[in-house]
Amino acid sequence: MHAARVLASVAALAILEPSDARAAPDAEPSAHRAHAEDVVDYTLTARLDTTLHLVHGEGTIHWRNTSETAVSELWVHLYLNAFKNELSTFMREPVGQFRGTFPVQEWGAIDVHKLVLKDPDLGPVDLWPGAEQSRPGDDDETDARVPLPREVAPGESIDLDVAWDDKLPSIALRTGFAGSFHMVAQWFPKIARLEPSGRWAHFPMHRLGEFYADFGTYDVTLDVPSSFLIGATGPVTEARVDAGRRIERHVQADVHDFAWTAYDRFDVRRERIGDVDVSVLFPNGKSIDADKELSVMRFALPHYQALYGSYPYRVLTLVHPPDGADEAGGMEYPTLITTGGDWYWPPFSRLLELVTMHEFGHQYFYGLLASDEVRSPFLDEGINSYAEAEALGTWLGPGSAASAFGFTLSDTSVQSVF
Repeated sequence: MHAARVLASVAALAILEPSDARAAPDAEPSAHRAHAEDVVDYTLTARLDTTLHLVHGEGTIHWRNTSETAVSELWVHLYLNAFKNELSTFMREPVGQFRGTFPVQEWGAIDVHKLVLKDPDLGPVDLWPGAEQSRPGDDDETDARVPLPREVAPGESIDLDVAWDDKLPSIALRTGFAGSFHMVAQWFPKIARLEPSGRWAHFPMHRLGEFYADFGTYDVTLDVPSSFLIGATGPVTEARVDAGRRIERHVQADVHDFAWTAYDRFDVRRERIGDVDVSVLFPNGKSIDADKELSVMRFALPHYQALYGSYPYRVLTLVHPPDGADEAGGMEYPTLITTGGDWYWPPFSRLLELVTMHEFGHQYFYGLLASDEVRSPFLDEGINSYAEAEALGTWLGPGSAASAFGFTLSDTSVQSVF
């Protein structure tokens, strides 16, 4: 069977039956579902201080125990602490120089102020004073254990009030600031995934694996200076400018993460491709790059949908980071991807097209497949890299990676070397 057909079959299971496909590696397919199982919902507000590079966040988390067993603890990912110091797992891993700009010029961290369980019998109980943010003998603070005052039974839901502050780092691969550009990812206290068996799939922030989580609805209101434009997961449902601040509400169901960006020098291109509203946010003077990125999406959206199933969201936002924020490029979040930067060169190469195709592919692999990257990395980067090469080869032919003066180089050939 042609490899694309194999991948299409794998993807179809995940996309048409998302809750079953991620329930367990040996789960049998059942009735098709139009939506993922809603496990955890976040209703959050975030206010950005663009001078001090701080985010103040607060809101509520609604979490349901969908496992077979009662649980007596929560595990909460505090992944911004990956950039807190050189002692985090992220900074200590042997791929420490992978694509990174080091040393980090300015460290960042997340500081949780409260995590209050709103229990009808016990009343409000602040769980955070009892949280264990690190393990004995390990200084990493990205994976916190939070004991509960009582067990949460299978099928039972709980509600939590949360408040925290982020200090964004200088751009360090995934998140941070460069001048007035802000890429805000891994920025909120996030409940780890609970497997059907009752095992918490929790782990510290790794360079090559961070996204495994439960699906739910994200309802996030962002507050930035009025001169800044925002790009974020999900469509804008409300927007206004008030007292010199731009306030946007973004709501998206059937996702397992939320990221956003704000910058006062963004230009915007918008185009409807099929049923999807595509926006490209790019720095002043990068219109040629924006044109290339839109051309990728004109091919990629119908091509991936034909092979792997419908793209189920109304919007897709592409963010082209400015010069000096290159390390924010080449990343993927639900309905939002980051694309180019100065490290995509030379001009005769197709690397900007390649990275745009690759990051869009992550909307399927890991996005809809929702695989555990730590346990099964081939289901994320492996399948996605194949899908990228197949798509670029179909679109651009033998010069899918580079083409100049009669010389062609395919993406498949590049991948066979690396």
